[in-house]
Amino acid sequence: MAVRVLPAGTIGIPLDPTAAPEPPPLQLEDDVPTLHLVGRSEQRLAQALFETESVDEPHSPDTVRALRLLAMDNLVDIIQLREGVQERDAQIVALTGEVDMWRARALEEHAHRGVERQESVRRERELVTILHSELVRNEILTGELAWRRLPWFRRIGRH
Repeated sequence: MAVRVLPAGTIGIPLDPTAAPEPPPLQLEDDVPTLHLVGRSEQRLAQALFETESVDEPHSPDTVRALRLLAMDNLVDIIQLREGVQERDAQIVALTGEVDMWRARALEEHAHRGVERQESVRRERELVTILHSELVRNEILTGELAWRRLPWFRRIGRH
């Protein structure tokens, strides 16, 4: 919906009785997206102001009606915005609580992994120590077994 542009020197309601010239109609292409920069209440006010024929009266009934509708639209917009802000604040609180919970869980997991890493290093060292001692013991036992398998006359000279 296109809205007529107010002439220079006017603020909302035209101050001089001269009729403003109509700008050429806005040509919109169907395939090009268009952004309307005025809200619905401002469009309604602008439409009502430019549709009023009576310029002799400073405040025509149509102008007063348009201003009342604008005030109601603004009130509705304010209420909707406040509800939107309250919903957003509730979402922020909920998401902040979830973030805090996940952060605490991540810190706990990180600390737990550090403890597990230290424990695994300790176990690995212990296993290497046990494995080394068992290899040394096996080597000693293998040597003793080989010595016992020697004939008795060879053992006499070595002992």
